[in-house]
Amino acid sequence: MLNVGSRRAGRARAKWRERAAGFGRAAGFLSLVWIAATLFAVRAARADLDEVMLGFGAETMHLAEARQQSAPTALSINGAELFVSSGMDDRALDAVLDVFEARCRASDGHLHAQLERAGETELAAGGWLDGTLREDDEDRGYVACLDLGPDDVEPSALLERVQRFVDTGDLAAIGELRYVFAERAAHGTHFVAYWTEGSFPISAMFPSEGDAPGRDVDGVARPPGSRRVLSARAGDEPYSLTVFTGASVGVDGLERFYRDALSSEGFRLLEPEALEGRAYESDGALGFVAERDGRMVTVVMVDDPDAGPTVEVLEASVDAFRTQE
Repeated sequence: MLNVGSRRAGRARAKWRERAAGFGRAAGFLSLVWIAATLFAVRAARADLDEVMLGFGAETMHLAEARQQSAPTALSINGAELFVSSGMDDRALDAVLDVFEARCRASDGHLHAQLERAGETELAAGGWLDGTLREDDEDRGYVACLDLGPDDVEPSALLERVQRFVDTGDLAAIGELRYVFAERAAHGTHFVAYWTEGSFPISAMFPSEGDAPGRDVDGVARPPGSRRVLSARAGDEPYSLTVFTGASVGVDGLERFYRDALSSEGFRLLEPEALEGRAYESDGALGFVAERDGRMVTVVMVDDPDAGPTVEVLEASVDAFRTQE
């Protein structure tokens, strides 16, 4: 159990970095969304999914032909709500991405068509108003867009929306976020879809100073001198992820701090004997796995050259943690 926990945490960090690096032109906050939402993807498909997928966003993110797809799970990301659904499809990776790209282009305000009708073919061909982003290779890819609705949105109206976004910091002023990450599987394609429905105040979610909206993990101290940059929770699911940056002590000091803090709060540290009392180490990061009252907490500490000493706290129920082994 202990070695499994250590290996899982190491693999998770590697996947986070690999996937975040592959987002290309997607907005920077999507990397945080992916890190959080990947932890919460629902594992089991549920019956009567068509009755559950009620919102417009959920409908556009639903693959009726999929072998299986989970019902939407609401995520709280820094105080804002995002939805996630994962599934398996028998088709090839590019075919699955083609479906979502076509849906994005059907709700992009038809700006390209309007420019071409107006004779501005060169501007249309330049892609400056292309609201659909797609990057993929043989193994994985993504499609991202802002859903402007099914009707034409004239350029002047789009500029007004953009101005409202600048004034309010709310992405919904322009449109709804649609994002799909897919990767090739042994038999078909695995995909995870994220979308918003309503307000998504990016400026409030990611402040340049002070704590991001949300809350700390109960019973787990925050690093000294740090600020919270990510607080993610999955509805009623027993998962949460909290990230702190800018701690006033380095990884060695954080290791001592968390060993004392977790023990004083009644957590039992789960460590392989081979480590002789130290935290596990993976890819330059140190970490603890601790258990208390049916809760499993993983604390990962790393010296980030950009953000300073960083701590990631992942919380799950013991039962949910064990089902993933």
